[in-house]
Amino acid sequence: SICFFLGSAILTSAVLGVISLNALLRIKYDVLLYLIDDALNKFFKANYLFFNNGDVGKLINTIQQEINKVADAFGNIAQTFAYILQILIFITVPYFLSPELTINFIIICSILTLPFFLLNKVTNDLGHKNVNTANKMLSILHENLISAKLILSFGNQKFSHNRYTAAFKSHASVSVLFQTLQRGLPLFVVPVGMISILVCIYIASIRAIPFSEISMFMFALTRVVPMIGLIVGAKTTIQGFLPAFKQLNKLKNEAKALEQKSGGLIFQKFENQIELQNISFSFPGRVKTLKDINLKLDKGNVIAFLGESGSGKTTLVDIILGLYEPDEGPIIIDDIRFEKYDIVSFR
Repeated sequence: SICFFLGSAILTSAVLGVISLNALLRIKYDVLLYLIDDALNKFFKANYLFFNNGDVGKLINTIQQEINKVADAFGNIAQTFAYILQILIFITVPYFLSPELTINFIIICSILTLPFFLLNKVTNDLGHKNVNTANKMLSILHENLISAKLILSFGNQKFSHNRYTAAFKSHASVSVLFQTLQRGLPLFVVPVGMISILVCIYIASIRAIPFSEISMFMFALTRVVPMIGLIVGAKTTIQGFLPAFKQLNKLKNEAKALEQKSGGLIFQKFENQIELQNISFSFPGRVKTLKDINLKLDKGNVIAFLGESGSGKTTLVDIILGLYEPDEGPIIIDDIRFEKYDIVSFR
Protein backbone atom coordinates (compact mmCIF):
# COMPACT_ATOMS: atom_id res chain seq x y z
CA SER A 1 0.00 0.00 0.00
CA ILE A 2 2.85 2.38 0.91
CA CYS A 3 4.69 1.60 -2.35
CA PHE A 4 1.53 2.12 -4.39
CA PHE A 5 0.82 5.41 -2.62
CA LEU A 6 4.40 6.68 -3.08
CA GLY A 7 4.53 5.72 -6.77
CA SER A 8 1.13 7.23 -7.54
CA ALA A 9 1.91 10.43 -5.66
CA ILE A 10 5.27 10.95 -7.43
CA LEU A 11 3.80 10.27 -10.88
CA THR A 12 0.79 12.52 -10.26
CA SER A 13 3.10 15.25 -8.96
CA ALA A 14 5.20 15.11 -12.14
CA VAL A 15 2.15 15.32 -14.43
CA LEU A 16 0.62 18.18 -12.45
CA GLY A 17 4.03 19.91 -12.39
CA VAL A 18 4.19 19.98 -16.20
CA ILE A 19 0.57 21.18 -16.47
CA SER A 20 1.11 23.92 -13.88
CA LEU A 21 4.38 25.03 -15.52
CA ASN A 22 2.59 25.44 -18.86
CA ALA A 23 -0.27 27.33 -17.21
CA LEU A 24 2.13 29.63 -15.31
CA LEU A 25 4.10 30.47 -18.45
CA ARG A 26 0.87 31.28 -20.28
CA ILE A 27 -0.17 33.53 -17.38
CA LYS A 28 3.22 35.25 -17.40
CA TYR A 29 3.20 36.05 -21.13
CA ASP A 30 -0.47 37.06 -21.14
CA VAL A 31 0.27 39.49 -18.29
CA LEU A 32 3.47 40.65 -20.04
CA LEU A 33 1.59 41.36 -23.29
CA TYR A 34 -1.14 43.24 -21.42
CA LEU A 35 1.37 45.35 -19.44
CA ILE A 36 3.49 46.25 -22.49
CA ASP A 37 0.41 47.01 -24.60
CA ASP A 38 -1.12 49.15 -21.85
CA ALA A 39 2.15 51.01 -21.16
CA LEU A 40 2.91 51.76 -24.82
CA ASN A 41 -0.69 52.81 -25.41
CA LYS A 42 -0.47 55.36 -22.58
CA PHE A 43 3.04 56.52 -23.56
CA PHE A 44 2.05 57.23 -27.16
CA LYS A 45 -1.10 59.05 -26.11
CA ALA A 46 1.13 61.55 -24.32
CA ASN A 47 2.46 64.63 -26.07
CA TYR A 48 6.10 64.96 -27.09
CA LEU A 49 7.04 66.67 -23.81
CA PHE A 50 6.72 63.29 -22.06
CA PHE A 51 9.47 61.82 -24.27
CA ASN A 52 11.58 64.96 -24.58
CA ASN A 53 11.80 65.68 -20.84
CA GLY A 54 11.70 62.04 -19.72
CA ASP A 55 14.59 59.72 -19.00
CA VAL A 56 14.89 57.49 -22.08
CA GLY A 57 16.98 54.98 -20.11
CA LYS A 58 14.16 54.66 -17.58
CA LEU A 59 11.65 54.04 -20.38
CA ILE A 60 13.89 51.40 -22.02
CA ASN A 61 14.62 49.70 -18.68
CA THR A 62 10.93 49.69 -17.74
CA ILE A 63 9.82 48.08 -21.02
CA GLN A 64 12.77 45.65 -21.33
CA GLN A 65 13.30 44.54 -17.74
CA GLU A 66 10.97 45.97 -15.11
CA ILE A 67 7.72 44.92 -16.85
CA ASN A 68 9.20 41.42 -17.06
CA LYS A 69 9.68 41.44 -13.26
CA VAL A 70 6.03 42.43 -12.77
CA ALA A 71 4.91 39.58 -15.06
CA ASP A 72 7.19 37.14 -13.20
CA ALA A 73 5.65 38.28 -9.92
CA PHE A 74 2.13 37.50 -11.18
CA GLY A 75 3.38 34.05 -12.20
CA ASN A 76 4.96 33.60 -8.77
CA ILE A 77 1.75 34.61 -7.02
CA ALA A 78 -0.17 31.96 -8.98
CA GLN A 79 2.60 29.43 -8.31
CA THR A 80 2.55 30.22 -4.58
CA PHE A 81 -1.16 29.39 -4.40
CA ALA A 82 -0.44 26.12 -6.24
CA TYR A 83 2.33 25.26 -3.74
CA ILE A 84 0.10 26.09 -0.77
CA LEU A 85 -2.60 23.78 -2.16
CA GLN A 86 -0.04 20.97 -2.63
CA ILE A 87 1.32 21.50 0.90
CA LEU A 88 -2.19 21.25 2.33
CA ILE A 89 -2.72 17.98 0.43
CA PHE A 90 0.60 16.48 1.53
CA ILE A 91 0.27 17.65 5.13
CA THR A 92 -3.12 15.91 5.41
CA VAL A 93 -1.49 12.44 5.45
CA PRO A 94 0.89 12.99 8.40
CA TYR A 95 -1.82 14.94 10.23
CA PHE A 96 -4.19 11.95 10.18
CA LEU A 97 -1.34 9.63 11.16
CA SER A 98 -0.14 11.80 14.03
CA PRO A 99 -1.72 15.24 14.60
CA GLU A 100 0.68 15.94 17.47
CA LEU A 101 3.84 15.27 15.39
CA THR A 102 2.49 17.31 12.50
CA ILE A 103 1.72 20.27 14.74
CA ASN A 104 5.20 19.98 16.28
CA PHE A 105 6.71 20.06 12.77
CA ILE A 106 4.70 23.15 11.81
CA ILE A 107 5.69 24.99 15.01
CA ILE A 108 9.41 24.10 14.75
CA CYS A 109 9.52 24.93 11.04
CA SER A 110 7.72 28.26 11.58
CA ILE A 111 10.14 29.31 14.31
CA LEU A 112 13.21 28.39 12.25
CA THR A 113 11.97 30.12 9.05
CA LEU A 114 10.71 33.28 10.82
CA PRO A 115 13.96 35.24 10.20
CA PHE A 116 13.51 34.78 6.44
CA PHE A 117 10.20 36.63 6.59
CA LEU A 118 11.72 39.53 8.54
CA LEU A 119 13.93 40.62 5.62
CA ASN A 120 11.17 42.52 3.79
CA LYS A 121 12.75 45.96 4.24
CA VAL A 122 16.18 44.78 3.08
CA THR A 123 14.66 43.15 -0.01
CA ASN A 124 12.54 46.21 -0.77
CA ASP A 125 15.49 48.63 -0.45
CA LEU A 126 17.68 46.47 -2.67
CA GLY A 127 14.82 46.22 -5.18
CA HIS A 128 14.61 50.04 -5.41
CA LYS A 129 18.39 50.37 -5.81
CA ASN A 130 18.38 47.63 -8.43
CA VAL A 131 15.77 49.48 -10.51
CA ASN A 132 17.42 52.91 -10.14
CA THR A 133 20.94 51.72 -11.03
CA ALA A 134 19.55 49.85 -14.06
CA ASN A 135 17.79 53.07 -15.19
CA LYS A 136 21.04 55.04 -14.94
CA MET A 137 23.10 52.35 -16.68
CA LEU A 138 20.72 52.15 -19.66
CA SER A 139 20.44 55.96 -19.84
CA ILE A 140 24.21 56.27 -20.22
CA LEU A 141 24.30 53.44 -22.76
CA HIS A 142 21.54 55.11 -24.78
CA GLU A 143 23.34 58.48 -24.66
CA ASN A 144 26.62 56.90 -25.77
CA LEU A 145 25.05 55.09 -28.72
CA ILE A 146 22.99 57.99 -30.10
CA SER A 147 25.89 60.41 -29.54
CA ALA A 148 28.54 58.19 -31.17
CA LYS A 149 29.36 60.82 -33.83
CA LEU A 150 29.99 63.54 -31.23
CA ILE A 151 31.97 61.17 -28.99
CA LEU A 152 34.25 60.16 -31.85
CA SER A 153 34.55 63.73 -33.18
CA PHE A 154 35.77 65.08 -29.83
CA GLY A 155 37.89 62.04 -28.91
CA ASN A 156 35.78 61.25 -25.83
CA GLN A 157 35.67 57.46 -26.28
CA LYS A 158 37.54 56.70 -23.07
CA PHE A 159 35.44 59.07 -20.96
CA SER A 160 32.17 57.65 -22.37
CA HIS A 161 33.38 54.08 -21.93
CA ASN A 162 34.47 54.68 -18.32
CA ARG A 163 31.19 56.41 -17.52
CA TYR A 164 29.17 53.42 -18.68
CA THR A 165 31.51 50.93 -16.97
CA ALA A 166 31.15 52.80 -13.65
CA ALA A 167 27.34 52.73 -13.97
CA PHE A 168 27.43 49.02 -14.81
CA LYS A 169 29.61 48.23 -11.75
CA SER A 170 27.25 50.21 -9.52
CA HIS A 171 24.27 48.24 -10.85
CA ALA A 172 26.12 44.92 -10.65
CA SER A 173 27.08 45.40 -6.97
CA VAL A 174 23.42 45.98 -6.03
CA SER A 175 22.12 43.26 -8.35
CA VAL A 176 24.52 40.65 -6.92
CA LEU A 177 23.27 41.34 -3.38
CA PHE A 178 19.63 41.36 -4.45
CA GLN A 179 19.87 38.12 -6.44
CA THR A 180 21.95 36.43 -3.71
CA LEU A 181 19.19 37.22 -1.23
CA GLN A 182 16.49 36.23 -3.71
CA ARG A 183 18.03 32.87 -4.64
CA GLY A 184 19.94 32.13 -1.45
CA LEU A 185 17.15 32.26 1.11
CA PRO A 186 15.25 29.24 -0.31
CA LEU A 187 18.46 27.16 0.00
CA PHE A 188 18.27 27.48 3.81
CA VAL A 189 14.68 26.29 3.96
CA VAL A 190 15.43 22.65 3.05
CA PRO A 191 18.04 22.19 5.85
CA VAL A 192 15.71 23.93 8.30
CA GLY A 193 12.83 21.69 7.21
CA MET A 194 14.94 18.55 7.46
CA ILE A 195 16.03 19.54 10.98
CA SER A 196 12.35 19.95 11.88
CA ILE A 197 11.60 16.47 10.42
CA LEU A 198 14.51 14.89 12.32
CA VAL A 199 13.28 16.41 15.58
CA CYS A 200 9.81 14.99 14.88
CA ILE A 201 11.28 11.53 14.04
CA TYR A 202 13.19 11.61 17.31
CA ILE A 203 9.95 12.37 19.15
CA ALA A 204 8.23 9.53 17.22
CA SER A 205 10.97 7.04 18.14
CA ILE A 206 10.64 7.91 21.85
CA ARG A 207 6.90 7.31 21.63
CA ALA A 208 7.36 4.01 19.74
CA ILE A 209 5.29 5.05 16.72
CA PRO A 210 5.26 2.22 14.08
CA PHE A 211 7.84 2.42 11.26
CA SER A 212 5.13 2.39 8.56
CA GLU A 213 3.59 5.55 10.00
CA ILE A 214 7.00 7.22 10.32
CA SER A 215 7.72 6.35 6.66
CA MET A 216 4.51 7.98 5.50
CA PHE A 217 5.19 10.95 7.76
CA MET A 218 8.72 11.34 6.35
CA PHE A 219 7.60 11.02 2.74
CA ALA A 220 4.85 13.61 3.08
CA LEU A 221 7.01 16.13 4.91
CA THR A 222 10.05 15.71 2.65
CA ARG A 223 7.72 16.66 -0.22
CA VAL A 224 6.43 19.65 1.75
CA VAL A 225 9.83 21.13 2.70
CA PRO A 226 11.05 21.97 -0.86
CA MET A 227 7.69 23.63 -1.57
CA ILE A 228 8.13 25.84 1.49
CA GLY A 229 11.55 26.79 0.08
CA LEU A 230 9.93 27.68 -3.25
CA ILE A 231 7.30 29.80 -1.47
CA VAL A 232 10.05 31.70 0.38
CA GLY A 233 11.84 32.27 -2.94
CA ALA A 234 8.61 33.39 -4.63
CA LYS A 235 7.89 35.76 -1.72
CA THR A 236 11.32 37.38 -2.13
CA THR A 237 10.70 37.80 -5.88
CA ILE A 238 7.25 39.28 -5.24
CA GLN A 239 8.71 41.65 -2.63
CA GLY A 240 11.43 42.72 -5.09
CA PHE A 241 8.93 43.40 -7.90
CA LEU A 242 7.23 46.27 -6.04
CA PRO A 243 9.82 48.92 -7.08
CA ALA A 244 9.45 47.80 -10.72
CA PHE A 245 5.65 48.03 -10.48
CA LYS A 246 5.87 51.49 -8.84
CA GLN A 247 8.15 52.77 -11.63
CA LEU A 248 5.82 51.42 -14.32
CA ASN A 249 2.83 53.00 -12.60
CA LYS A 250 4.63 56.32 -12.15
CA LEU A 251 5.54 56.50 -15.86
CA LYS A 252 1.97 55.68 -16.88
CA ASN A 253 0.67 58.44 -14.58
CA GLU A 254 3.19 60.91 -16.00
CA ALA A 255 2.10 59.98 -19.53
CA LYS A 256 -1.56 60.40 -18.56
CA ALA A 257 -0.87 63.84 -17.05
CA LEU A 258 0.72 64.89 -20.37
CA GLU A 259 -1.93 63.24 -22.57
CA GLN A 260 -2.13 64.77 -26.04
CA LYS A 261 -5.20 66.99 -26.42
CA SER A 262 -7.19 66.54 -29.60
CA GLY A 263 -10.38 67.94 -31.08
CA GLY A 264 -13.00 66.17 -33.16
CA LEU A 265 -12.78 68.12 -36.42
CA ILE A 266 -11.08 66.04 -39.16
CA PHE A 267 -8.48 68.12 -41.01
CA GLN A 268 -9.22 67.80 -44.73
CA LYS A 269 -6.90 70.25 -46.49
CA PHE A 270 -4.69 73.27 -45.82
CA GLU A 271 -6.34 76.17 -47.65
CA ASN A 272 -4.90 79.59 -46.79
CA GLN A 273 -2.92 80.48 -43.68
CA ILE A 274 -1.40 79.46 -40.34
CA GLU A 275 -1.43 82.29 -37.81
CA LEU A 276 0.35 82.41 -34.45
CA GLN A 277 -0.98 85.06 -32.06
CA ASN A 278 1.24 86.11 -29.10
CA ILE A 279 2.65 82.60 -28.67
CA SER A 280 4.77 82.00 -25.56
CA PHE A 281 6.29 78.72 -24.43
CA SER A 282 8.72 77.42 -21.82
CA PHE A 283 9.90 73.93 -20.96
CA PRO A 284 9.16 72.86 -17.36
CA GLY A 285 11.69 74.37 -14.95
CA ARG A 286 13.36 76.56 -17.60
CA VAL A 287 13.21 80.18 -18.72
CA LYS A 288 10.86 81.12 -21.59
CA THR A 289 12.02 79.68 -24.91
CA LEU A 290 9.49 81.71 -26.92
CA LYS A 291 7.75 84.95 -25.97
CA ASP A 292 5.02 86.92 -27.78
CA ILE A 293 5.59 85.33 -31.20
CA ASN A 294 3.26 86.70 -33.90
CA LEU A 295 3.46 85.11 -37.35
CA LYS A 296 1.32 84.68 -40.44
CA LEU A 297 2.42 81.78 -42.64
CA ASP A 298 0.68 81.88 -46.02
CA LYS A 299 0.14 78.78 -48.15
CA GLY A 300 2.60 78.40 -51.01
CA ASN A 301 5.37 80.47 -49.40
CA VAL A 302 8.79 79.23 -48.29
CA ILE A 303 9.58 80.54 -44.81
CA ALA A 304 12.93 80.35 -43.01
CA PHE A 305 13.41 80.80 -39.26
CA LEU A 306 16.86 82.17 -38.49
CA GLY A 307 18.54 82.41 -35.10
CA GLU A 308 21.33 81.13 -32.91
CA SER A 309 21.31 77.69 -31.35
CA GLY A 310 18.71 77.41 -28.58
CA SER A 311 16.71 80.44 -29.69
CA GLY A 312 13.59 78.31 -30.28
CA LYS A 313 13.48 77.66 -34.04
CA THR A 314 12.81 73.91 -33.76
CA THR A 315 10.49 74.46 -30.79
CA LEU A 316 8.38 76.84 -32.87
CA VAL A 317 7.95 74.27 -35.65
CA ASP A 318 7.18 71.60 -33.02
CA ILE A 319 4.42 73.84 -31.63
CA ILE A 320 2.91 74.20 -35.12
CA LEU A 321 2.93 70.38 -35.34
CA GLY A 322 1.18 70.20 -31.97
CA LEU A 323 4.10 68.38 -30.33
CA TYR A 324 4.12 71.06 -27.62
CA GLU A 325 1.22 73.15 -26.35
CA PRO A 326 1.94 76.89 -26.04
CA ASP A 327 1.65 78.41 -22.58
CA GLU A 328 -0.08 81.45 -24.08
CA GLY A 329 -1.65 82.38 -27.38
CA PRO A 330 -3.73 80.52 -29.96
CA ILE A 331 -2.71 78.95 -33.27
CA ILE A 332 -5.25 79.61 -36.03
CA ILE A 333 -5.31 77.40 -39.13
CA ASP A 334 -7.66 78.52 -41.90
CA ASP A 335 -9.61 80.64 -39.37
CA ILE A 336 -10.13 77.64 -37.03
CA ARG A 337 -8.31 77.26 -33.70
CA PHE A 338 -5.77 74.46 -33.73
CA GLU A 339 -7.21 72.61 -30.71
CA LYS A 340 -10.51 71.97 -32.56
CA TYR A 341 -8.79 69.73 -35.12
CA ASP A 342 -8.24 66.01 -34.71
CA ILE A 343 -4.46 65.99 -34.11
CA VAL A 344 -3.70 62.77 -36.04
CA SER A 345 -5.56 63.92 -39.16
CA PHE A 346 -3.80 67.32 -38.99
CA ARG A 347 -0.32 65.79 -38.74
